[in-house]
Amino acid sequence: PTFKEIIAATTVQDNVLHLTKIFRQAGESMIVSAAYSVLNGNMPELNLVSSPDEALDAFTTAGIDASWIQLRRSSDIQEAVIDTICALKQRGFNVRERCQVLTPRRAGLLGSKNLNVLVEDEFNPRDEYKAVLHHNDFSYAAGDRIVQLVNDYDNEVRLSKDVEDSIGWTCNSHFPRSAQVFNGDLGFVSNVQVGDKNRGVKSSLEITFSDGMKKDRKILYQGSMLQVIAPAWALTIHKAQGSEYDGMYILLSEERLSMRQCMLIS
Repeated sequence: PTFKEIIAATTVQDNVLHLTKIFRQAGESMIVSAAYSVLNGNMPELNLVSSPDEALDAFTTAGIDASWIQLRRSSDIQEAVIDTICALKQRGFNVRERCQVLTPRRAGLLGSKNLNVLVEDEFNPRDEYKAVLHHNDFSYAAGDRIVQLVNDYDNEVRLSKDVEDSIGWTCNSHFPRSAQVFNGDLGFVSNVQVGDKNRGVKSSLEITFSDGMKKDRKILYQGSMLQVIAPAWALTIHKAQGSEYDGMYILLSEERLSMRQCMLIS
């Protein structure tokens, strides 16, 4: 049975608590009222604007924290995503670490896979001096945000030098230890090595994960391990559940209408 079915079972009704108050936003937040409207099957009353700049002006001058931009074509939506990232950067938002593009699905023009390719230069510009590793349909460079796609309980971890010093480690930088990297964990590429068959060098990425206590875990990804990560500038709503961001751009389009369910976006 699913969690929803368990809650609906009459045998456990007396032990079910329903949370009715949201604490992550202020009571007057339009995000809160919009979430309740969607959950109840109603169209939320959002601030209708024509551009990302207009939405940010409403936020800085009137505290309106949720705006709606209505566009018809997928290409226009893609352009608006880029404009939003640029506008957030110009206003001092930390887009690399604290802003997120969200979409209901992975495939399609407005899916997370295509959007990650579209926006990578806006979040983390490439240049001729930056090593870039191309793998499958993506490219990776130092500073890129990535997401782990599967649970991995047995990996090789390298702690950062400051953590080694703080706990008195003097051993070799690599040591076997369970990394416990889970599906949905976010990290940042800290080093890129582009492979060279002539020199016997394998392509690899060193990715830094933080556990929230300032203890960095640096994990070396190479070979088949590169299959279990993906760029995370754009995420599916499902992958981002439980996360918090300073700024979000949520895409809702007519592609795959079945994906636009109220439980998914509320």
